[in-house]
Amino acid sequence: MTPSPYAPPTNASDEEQPPGFDGDPLDNPRFLVWTLRVVTLLLIPLGLLGSLGAFALLTGDPENPEAYEVIIAPVYAWLFSIPVLIVCLLVYRKCRRDISLADKLWFSTCSVLPTAALVVAIVASVVRY
Repeated sequence: MTPSPYAPPTNASDEEQPPGFDGDPLDNPRFLVWTLRVVTLLLIPLGLLGSLGAFALLTGDPENPEAYEVIIAPVYAWLFSIPVLIVCLLVYRKCRRDISLADKLWFSTCSVLPTAALVVAIVASVVRY
């Protein structure tokens, strides 16, 4: 005889247990979200490095013949950020339904930093030199 689904559970073993994740660890949304958070932390120093290069271009002496070398920092920071962005986009695509709004904003902000620094550095070098 099976118990009625409308009757309250009689003991702790009859209660439904929360479903655990038994699949592939690379499909675990919790693991993917933490991977996205950690990988986007790599974009912050690259964005700051590019921003420092852009700041040096904006505040540097336009008569200095070696000032063109400062654009190397934003360009290389952006180039190094491309593989990190590709990994982030793949992980984001896999877990976009399970990600919170705060994590979406975190990813968007961190991914824009190196590209924004490069754009500012290119505009500063065109305007100043």
